[in-house]
This record gives sequence, structure tokens and C-alpha cells, in this order.
Amino acid sequence: VRRMMVRMMELNINNPIILSTHSAWNTADEHLIHFATETGALLLDGMGDGLFLGVNEKVHADFALSSEGGKVSGRNYFSNHSMEQFLNTTAFGILQATRTRISKTEYISCPSCGRTLFELQETTAKIRSVTSHLKGLKIATTYSTILQQYLNDKNIKAEIHEISGSVEIAPSIGLADAICDLVSSGSTLFTNGLKEVEVILQSEAVLSVNKNLTTEKQLILEKLLLRINAVKTAKNNKYILLNAPNHQLKNIFSLLPGMKSPTVVPLVEEGWSSIQSVVNENDFWEVIEKLKQFEAEGIIVIPIEKMIV
Repeated sequence: VRRMMVRMMELNINNPIILSTHSAWNTADEHLIHFATETGALLLDGMGDGLFLGVNEKVHADFALSSEGGKVSGRNYFSNHSMEQFLNTTAFGILQATRTRISKTEYISCPSCGRTLFELQETTAKIRSVTSHLKGLKIATTYSTILQQYLNDKNIKAEIHEISGSVEIAPSIGLADAICDLVSSGSTLFTNGLKEVEVILQSEAVLSVNKNLTTEKQLILEKLLLRINAVKTAKNNKYILLNAPNHQLKNIFSLLPGMKSPTVVPLVEEGWSSIQSVVNENDFWEVIEKLKQFEAEGIIVIPIEKMIV
């Protein structure tokens, strides 16, 4: 399906796409996993405009007659009186979680912009106290071994639901009460209305090297390090372009030393020049404010993909 959609994009075919998937599993949770994994990842990547979920006749009959009756107690948040209602609720949940279609209000906080409706630390403390034992809860994760070891160490009994990909949408579609996942900036958690309540471990990527590398492998290592360092260096810097009067050039050069020195190009308008340089991310706003004091105009800031020094 993904290959077909990529091909459609290449051919500039913009017809709406409805993702259709049927489940032949037995329980409500298994249906949720199937529907979410089959469609969630595609929708998160912007592939698809709608959903069509279904089950075969035998599953439909067995599901309706079962004691479960289409209800996923405590995680679906709806009393589903029929298979059709269950499918409808699940479809809207997936569309909401992947931001394809927003059909219900979500309450989020923005601690950095001053519009938070509650005190974040106090709220986090409440969440932590409520979930401190996690008994009877379902936790979705890709890292089941690490999570199980943590639960064992804390003497916590909880049901682990191992899934691969799109873990963050599991609570929104009623598949789990919580997730255990890798977090970098936390933007994915924020987007899906999730809050961090516990840190299991801190980790980082490390490149380990055998000290007795052959000459050939040492050359390969140097090439790899060149690429890694180029990306890391670029991440901490911005490329900046601006126009300024010539009598302010020395002042501006003191702010923008660049990699060696700034690039200066005379403008058509006499007495003005265009300056190109690099500024460190940590000093960015202070530099911009001072540039304005030195009569800089038309300031353009561009992210750098790779930077080799």
C-alpha cells in the first residue's frame, strides 16, 4: 500500500484515498491492534484521507454474542452496543490520534507560552500518585523486556502489550492506558495528549571502536566520523544573511566571525553590502538584537543541514 501511494505521489495523482482493512481476530484488543498497526502508521505519514474498518461475518456474530459485547472496559471510554458502533468509535479514534480528522475536544497545556490552564508540576504529581502502582493497567510498548524488568524491580503488576510502531496512539484508540517509549524532545507526547510520569532509564547512542583497527577500517571510521560531526556541528549553528550599511560592517563583523570570516557582497545601492555568515544557536537571539542596533536589515536565517569545519 505504501509503495502504491508513493507511486501516486510521484505521478501527481491527488485523489482521496480510503484505507480499508478487515480484522479476523477474536477479541476487542486484537481488533484494535490490527486496525491501528494497519492504518495508523500510514496516516501518521500523511498517506490516506479516511478509514473503512470491518470484520468478517463469523467474527461479527461471535463478537456480538460474547460477554464482551464489543466493549473495551476502561480503555475505550464508550459503551459500544454493537460491532458497528465499536468500528465507528475505533475509526474516529485512529483519525483523531493521527491528526487526520479532529472530531472531539482535547485538553492540552502549553507551559512555555503562558496559556496553561493548570499548574503542571502539581498535575504531574497527581498523575504520579494515581498511577504509582499501575495495577490492572495496560501498558503498550516496543521495549517489553526493559519495561518488564522495571516493573519487576518496583514490584508492580501490569499487563504489557507489545506492539511495533505508532505506540503513542495506543491510549487514544483505547488499546492501552499508558505507553513506555523512547522520548527525545517530547513533541510526540505533547501532540498525542500524553504526559511523562516516570523515567525508566536515560540512554544515549555511543560509537565504540576497536583500538586495533586495520588501516582500511580506520579510513572508513574517519569517513563516518566526518559525516557524524558535520551533522552535529550543523545542528548547533544557523546560516544568516543580511543587508547593512558599509559604515557598520566592522561592528557586524565583531558579532559574526563566521567559520573564517563573513562573506561580503556589495549591493547595487551604493554604501550597502550583503553579509553572509554563521551564528551559534545558543547566541542567536542576542546576536539578532545587536544586529538590529547596527542597522542590519532583511535578516534571513536558514537551518544548516551539514557543516564541515
